[in-house]
Amino acid sequence: MSTGEKFFTRGKNIKAPSLELVCEWLVKAWDSIPEELISKSFKSCGITNDLNGEEDDRINCLRPGEACEEGFELLKKKQRDLENVLLLAEGDAEEDFHNINEIYLESDEELNFE
Repeated sequence: MSTGEKFFTRGKNIKAPSLELVCEWLVKAWDSIPEELISKSFKSCGITNDLNGEEDDRINCLRPGEACEEGFELLKKKQRDLENVLLLAEGDAEEDFHNINEIYLESDEELNFE
């Protein structure tokens, strides 16, 4: 990777590289990262995981021994709650509106990350 010609200030310090050169470095650096690594990184953060919960075990901070491991069970509970809401939504909307609200009003657990 070419750094280009270096220019110095009067105080003999190296001048900052041009914006064009910095952008060139960034493009080359980004292009050097394999797509599979980027995909795995998004999965490990839970950003692009399937909403069905099948990839939740890929979320690093929710794994056993990690800071938020209790969050895994909370996530599973919320997914079950959502499934119940969706099932209720298929029935009588007026009758089930009360049930849907109860599910979400009950679920006000707090995570303690101390």
